[in-house]
Amino acid sequence: MTNWIGRDRDELVQLYEMPDGRKKLLYFPAYFEMISTRLCVFGGRAVSPDRVGVAVIEGKRVLSYKEFSTYEEARAELAAKLGARIVSNNPLRSCVPLRGWNRYRLVHSSPEVSIYEFRQ
Repeated sequence: MTNWIGRDRDELVQLYEMPDGRKKLLYFPAYFEMISTRLCVFGGRAVSPDRVGVAVIEGKRVLSYKEFSTYEEARAELAAKLGARIVSNNPLRSCVPLRGWNRYRLVHSSPEVSIYEFRQ
């Protein structure tokens, strides 16, 4: 998908070595802000994250990772840590608040595809 829309995949998601030595994909706010993610994952609904990760990253290693129950708490931690980023370790759980879109309407849904229509 990222190649198709002309974006660098590393802006959206990257593989890191976590503090426990395991490899894990971390998803950045830009991933959740994409139209495709907002429609396919959240159906255009507003999202208030209830678990927001803050990772201190050096190269391809996560030096520390902590989750917060609100975006505001995570932002405060972010300001205090050099090299920290807001992330999610789950592609279906946004790490940033998203406004709802009321101009899209689901017109078809199946296990394979969902189709939305933009209302004027």
